[in-house]
Amino acid sequence: MNIDFFSPLTTDEFAESLRRDGAEVILIDTSGGSPADSERLSELNEYLEFAKGEISIETSLVLSANTNPVLLENIFLSYDKIGFDKIVLSKVDETYFFGAFVEIADKYGRPFSFITNGQEVPADIMDANPKEMATMLLRGTKVHSQDR
Repeated sequence: MNIDFFSPLTTDEFAESLRRDGAEVILIDTSGGSPADSERLSELNEYLEFAKGEISIETSLVLSANTNPVLLENIFLSYDKIGFDKIVLSKVDETYFFGAFVEIADKYGRPFSFITNGQEVPADIMDANPKEMATMLLRGTKVHSQDR
């Protein structure tokens, strides 16, 4: 992606990264931490609370569309404790139905911001357009880049 990368291990290093970067958008990846790992969630919350004191943030929960729908409620409950604003639904190209994600997003009042539909960044990142998502749900088929 040809962007700067920092790997802070403490909140002090994190603060320094935030202050020196000056970017309009900063992406923070939590490396796929388990929603069942309360220690890891607590650490993530510490970083988020620290960031809120330094910059204006919008937090998105990234969910893989091929996640077992039975697990969704637990994932949402775990991450709801630390808070998130929007949902990024990834790997839509790897599933034929993601209705459970729409249902749970509605239940918790969280909008989708983006969906990813392939491995090519940024080409396969799409705005989460409600009309296009409804079309994908009704079709029950994968959407390909040429369908957009």
